[in-house]
Amino acid sequence: MPVLLFAEPWIENLKAIGWSQDSLQSHDFVIQNRAVKVKMVHESSQSRLGPILASVIAFGSAGAASAGPLAPPPIVEFAVPTASSAPIAITAGPDGNLWFTEEAGNKIGRISPSGAISEFPLAVGAMPGGIVAGPDGNLWFTERGANKIGRISPTGDLVEFSIPTAACNPLRIARGGDGNLWFTEEQANKIGRIAPDGSITEFSRTNPGSQPTGIAAGPDGNVWFTVLSPACIGLPIGCAPTEPPWIGRITPTGTITEFPLTWGSRPFGIAAGPDGNLWFTESGAGFIGRITPSGTVTEFAIPRRSNIFPGLPGEIAVGPDGNLWFTYLGDTNTIGRVSITGSITVFPGPSPYNTPCYLTTDMDGSTLYVISPCAQGLAIGADGNLWFTEPHDNNVAVLHVGAAPITHLLWRHTGTGDVDVWSLSGTHVQSATRLASGVPLEWQVVGMGDLDFNGVPDLVWRNSRIGDVAAWLIRGTAVSQSAIVSPAVTPDWQIAGVGDIDGDGTADLIWRNQQSGAVDAWLIEDGRILSAIYGIGVISSSLPLTWDLAGVADVDGDGYADWSGGAGIPEMWQCG
Repeated sequence: MPVLLFAEPWIENLKAIGWSQDSLQSHDFVIQNRAVKVKMVHESSQSRLGPILASVIAFGSAGAASAGPLAPPPIVEFAVPTASSAPIAITAGPDGNLWFTEEAGNKIGRISPSGAISEFPLAVGAMPGGIVAGPDGNLWFTERGANKIGRISPTGDLVEFSIPTAACNPLRIARGGDGNLWFTEEQANKIGRIAPDGSITEFSRTNPGSQPTGIAAGPDGNVWFTVLSPACIGLPIGCAPTEPPWIGRITPTGTITEFPLTWGSRPFGIAAGPDGNLWFTESGAGFIGRITPSGTVTEFAIPRRSNIFPGLPGEIAVGPDGNLWFTYLGDTNTIGRVSITGSITVFPGPSPYNTPCYLTTDMDGSTLYVISPCAQGLAIGADGNLWFTEPHDNNVAVLHVGAAPITHLLWRHTGTGDVDVWSLSGTHVQSATRLASGVPLEWQVVGMGDLDFNGVPDLVWRNSRIGDVAAWLIRGTAVSQSAIVSPAVTPDWQIAGVGDIDGDGTADLIWRNQQSGAVDAWLIEDGRILSAIYGIGVISSSLPLTWDLAGVADVDGDGYADWSGGAGIPEMWQCG
């Protein structure tokens, strides 16, 4: 929960703190009389900034500066050497490395736990899709474009096997309990089985619906798969489905049984959970589903990230913490976690929310919507962390489950205008980075919050001379975008707080008129002001000026920021 504190005058413009006071009582930070004083105990930290001239302008724990999203575990990204290669699926290899497919780059990638990447080329047009470690110590993968199943050794030796059915579009692949590999044939509407010697057998579905997609070995000795059935009229939001979706089960001898799902749910990824059930994503409904080996289905709603889109959950895998983790395929960059009891938590991913994460055509020209998402495949590595791919940003990333969130400490040099950021893990300064040099001193930071839902607090600036309001969107420890949000706002209006008052995960701006006392709200989504769209403007037209806005935070835990103020006696306004 974000907490707003008032500081003594010698600390200029302390705006927002993503920590509680208890967690601030550490070796580096001392609380005195409810004011904040900064006491650096590391000599290396003291040397980074000039004494006296540098003053704290903001604290923020990643993801916690706005009231909506929780702080994600630390995420580290590694760029794939081949540009625009679109890494898709990822799996843990028998050699202690992670292996992944590069669909657009036509390569198989290998990444060590330290982030060193090697690439192994395939034929042009191979379009590798799914990948899994086989029972023979090799990696097995699908080739959507070449219509083959490939096998690659940990040293890079490659063998390929042609699938009997032409243009079947093999999509995902899994290791079965019978010592074979099983794969989905999306366009042929079949399930395939390949033995370690390369012999292939195919099994046709008979129920209506099409496009078997995800596949996983079940706890019952069978293999389970999803049937996407994406055919619909219209766009993915609000489309009218024309085929039923299914969760399927196939025995080692090829007997198929299928269980129907709600029309339009579009199941995608599937994984065996630690509870003895199968868990799957519903990319059309924004749900996580659970199915028992006997076929009983339970659905759990994912908290809505957006007022417009429901979200498109994609792949799912068991994490090192005993929970299941899932990625999103489209309108959000969210990483999600679901417990075996169905409790779901969503975290901002590292990509900006406004990243365009769609490609719109499949191989046959039909609409697919989700081929190049912000985050896609995921797997547990030998290092005990959760690894996932970022096709749009061309990265492989690792999420350190259970690690403390990275906290950012921002500084402004009161003489030069320079802006620095320190990244802290606990009380340890991991890095010190210059965000910008020589920012004119008439520009002042007046607020801090995650405006683009990437887990990192962004900066809201106000020009004290002309009234312009600007935003810096921060990714990692760099400014990814900057723009004027609104020019020439009259000086009687001042930003009084920043928080997620509409529950969409992005911070909004709370304004106070210094003459009339009016309280106004600007809803922010994707860095844009949406108040005009939703018709939300003045919240209170004549709040007495004896009342001050003292803080913005989600105090009742409903996902909406509340604010408090007082004229000697604290008062709370709850939103929701």
